[in-house]
Amino acid sequence: MKNKKAVSEIFITIIILLLVLIAIAVVWGVVSKLIGEGAEQVNLGAKCLNTNIQIIKVINTSATDYDVTLSRRASGEEVDGIKLVFFNDVENSEVMEFGQALAPLETKTASIDTGISRVNKIEYTAYFLDESKKEQICSQTSSYEF
Repeated sequence: MKNKKAVSEIFITIIILLLVLIAIAVVWGVVSKLIGEGAEQVNLGAKCLNTNIQIIKVINTSATDYDVTLSRRASGEEVDGIKLVFFNDVENSEVMEFGQALAPLETKTASIDTGISRVNKIEYTAYFLDESKKEQICSQTSSYEF
């Protein structure tokens, strides 16, 4: 009888240890996911702070077409893309793509059909692609008025 009681106590101890290990694994899974997401946001914020993109010039080539020249300073990683919105006194365009990546110290020009005439302001924002090729748009938006 004592032998059965001892085996029963060992069995209960093993079950408790297994339950504790399962609980630790579940908690670790949740915590590591939260830490990973937070680290991605911090990494994106650091990348965005170092973009330093400027519009150098804008040339109106037709009623709604504009040649936009962007330049970058010497810091940070290559930007995967730039979103632009064009404004005039009464309306704005849809969000447009610059269509080119921009590495540090690069200057590039893109021709963009804005769909609106008499543009007098452009707002632009850089973005990076994450590991799954999903756009991670920077929170800082710059503007250029002319």
